[in-house]
Amino acid sequence: MPKKIKIAMLVDCYGGSFIGGGQIHTKYLTQELQKQGCEVIIFSQKNDSLWQRFWWSVWAVPVLFLKIKDFNIIHAQGHSMGPPAWILAKLWKKPVVLTVHGSHLLDLKQKGLQAWLEKLFLLYIPYDLIITVSPNFLDYKNLSKKTVVISNGVVVKENISKIADSGKIKLLFVGRLVEQKGVVYLIKALDQLSKKFDNWELEIVGEGPEMEKAKHLVQSYQLDSKIKFLGRIIGEKLSEIYQKAQVFVLPSLAEGQPITLLEAWSHKLVAVVSRVGANPSMIKHGQNGLLIKAKNSSDLAEKLTWLLTHNQKIKEIGQAGYEQVSKYYQWPQIAEKTLAEYKKLV
Repeated sequence: MPKKIKIAMLVDCYGGSFIGGGQIHTKYLTQELQKQGCEVIIFSQKNDSLWQRFWWSVWAVPVLFLKIKDFNIIHAQGHSMGPPAWILAKLWKKPVVLTVHGSHLLDLKQKGLQAWLEKLFLLYIPYDLIITVSPNFLDYKNLSKKTVVISNGVVVKENISKIADSGKIKLLFVGRLVEQKGVVYLIKALDQLSKKFDNWELEIVGEGPEMEKAKHLVQSYQLDSKIKFLGRIIGEKLSEIYQKAQVFVLPSLAEGQPITLLEAWSHKLVAVVSRVGANPSMIKHGQNGLLIKAKNSSDLAEKLTWLLTHNQKIKEIGQAGYEQVSKYYQWPQIAEKTLAEYKKLV
């Protein structure tokens, strides 16, 4: 085994304005691997358009062919970089690793070209190792030599304190405003909730193609004074928003392992999330969060009603989530597990 393992990290988009779970994972995993003695170089491009990301996955092989010859491992982050990583690995006789951040189209049983490609890249290319952030991916048979679960991580601040609230329960949604994230079901649930309770408000952090539809729905329910759209927020400003909230809601239709759930836990929020992806393996219902049925606004309204009528449980459940994330989901732990798998390959 070499004294210093050199990893070529391939990502379809990195370093630009787009920041998703895969980009956050790549950033912090790279930093921690470097602290643990690895040499890691990220190869990517900045444009987040689907076409640009597609062309990068095509051109990555000729562009990177000579650049990666001295690396020990080629690691693709996300399935779109799986094929070029596999080709480069075969050309240079290097081990290749793929991290699966989600299998949304497979999980939702979608049809069409994009779904077919996701299935092909995830299941029918024989990688040396697949790392999945969600255990639900283990239900799919694949051609890779080995598949392991290594979760996402988060930066946990010690002695986190909640910012004093205004007397209302502040709900928070953080994520891309796309159909998969289920924000429409959240708004419909809050319309039901508003008929019984007034001591709540919701902040929605994020942007995406579903924003106008969501805003129109809020207006049609006359909830403009209760639901605020804050747009895209990152860094310390986002941390401040988490600190002011008590309840995090993510009614997704499909997930891998949402980093936003870990962020919410690290700020002592009660997590109310759909029973999809890694969520059921992380949430013990009523202890460190609440699980809801996907695509079911009535069930979500019922769970939020329970929280609003059991205020004393909010702090208790939020603290349990904080203890869970502090114990199992910090980036140094994730990097150690990843490095242990690398060492088995070189």
